[in-house]
Amino acid sequence: RQTTLTKVVLATDGSDGARQAEELVARWPFLAALPVRVVSVASTTLPFAAADPMGAGMMAADTYQLLVDDVRAEHERAARESAERLVARQVKATATVREGYAPNEIVREVAGSGADLIVIGSRGRTGITRLLLGSVARSVLFQAPCSVLVVPQRAAE
Repeated sequence: RQTTLTKVVLATDGSDGARQAEELVARWPFLAALPVRVVSVASTTLPFAAADPMGAGMMAADTYQLLVDDVRAEHERAARESAERLVARQVKATATVREGYAPNEIVREVAGSGADLIVIGSRGRTGITRLLLGSVARSVLFQAPCSVLVVPQRAAE
């Protein structure tokens, strides 16, 4: 969508697909030469069914806060470790965590950072699985104001 590339946002959730997208950024010289902002998005709105296995319908505020803190910490770790691996390979990378709906927050990170490329992994879900679970990569692709490079997840070797 742009004629030049100056900054990259790498979306990660710590999954194999995200690691493969990270690897691509590190291996492709024209991407590795650019500043990379690694972003992970913590969804801090937990569905009650998943958050409250006892099905009581309400969860104690302190229990809910512990779950939210765990989700946030997991995403902080994923972003930090991804940035550290990139820096170890001589890529100028920094990490950040956002909270909310992943596709929207990734696009907001692009707007705030001035990036002109998003690199994001895709698990390759199709059919009913994609319909039920959605696709972050697909949503980002349709919302992004910049170019998007979707890296399909390869099967384990």
